[in-house]
Amino acid sequence: MVSEHEAEEGVEEAVALGWLRRLGLQPYRLRGSGHYYPHEFARLVGLVKPREIVAVHTEEPKLMLRLFEKVSQK
Repeated sequence: MVSEHEAEEGVEEAVALGWLRRLGLQPYRLRGSGHYYPHEFARLVGLVKPREIVAVHTEEPKLMLRLFEKVSQK
């Protein structure tokens, strides 16, 4: 069972993914945890090599973005 709210989010996500693909972008959805040690986060960034990240469901999105900028420069 999926709540109505979750079902609506799934539809919105599918529409957004469709538009990203039409624009020639390949989105990837990865779960990142604020419980990673910085070296673990750096390894993940090094493996995936994202151009940017979007920090959601965190109390410190600016901290996550600063850490990403720091580790992605290596």
